[in-house]
Amino acid sequence: MKPWFSFRAGMSVYISWIYILSCFSTFASGTGLVPNLSKRAAVSEKNSNSIPLTGSTFDLITQKGTWIVKFYAPWCPHCKRLAPFWDKLSLDFKQDSTENDFHFGEVNCDIEVDLQKKNEVHGYPTILIFQNGKKVEEYNGATNSDTELRPFISKKIKQYKPSIVKGGDKVFNMAKISQEKKNELSAPLSHRTFKAMISSGWNFVKFSEQDCPFCAETEPIWYQLASEKSGFQFVACRLHY
Repeated sequence: MKPWFSFRAGMSVYISWIYILSCFSTFASGTGLVPNLSKRAAVSEKNSNSIPLTGSTFDLITQKGTWIVKFYAPWCPHCKRLAPFWDKLSLDFKQDSTENDFHFGEVNCDIEVDLQKKNEVHGYPTILIFQNGKKVEEYNGATNSDTELRPFISKKIKQYKPSIVKGGDKVFNMAKISQEKKNELSAPLSHRTFKAMISSGWNFVKFSEQDCPFCAETEPIWYQLASEKSGFQFVACRLHY
């Protein structure tokens, strides 16, 4: 006849109770589940000036100013390496968000599939520049290089900087002038309208290219003069060459 109590069974019960009591003690003291939650919260509250963009907010937020937007996938190793560097850049250029209307944004392509397709993003990470809601440029350099990405951003801040020209009591901020207003001040010419438009009086005609940095520099002065005098027209050389 076997005894109702065995040493092995007794030790198992003893160890089980020790384990249960230790778990309860850990939970009660706040050193078990609570730290994991706090760590998760700390990760979610990252230090960054890059604004998450979604399908419902993208067009509304990027319709004004210049936006450099990172399209990424959370599982992508290249995106993971870029993430802390991107956040640092967004903070380093934070002052430009108010002074030069230049902003950082990011799109999670795992969630925002439609935004990815709309902007023709085929690889991760992809960095695009939008100005007043329109895609104007794609960055093709190394994404984790401080010697390439940072100078690129500095250059684009200067290139897309809103131009403000003062003339008398008028102040021209080119970023806020609509295309309709520009055409009203300086009429666009084509090969069909050119001769008729310049057939009488004084006419000042500017031949310009949209992507030319020198044309962009003279644009605010041109429209300021056009607001004071009549006879200003322009030819878009890409359309009429």
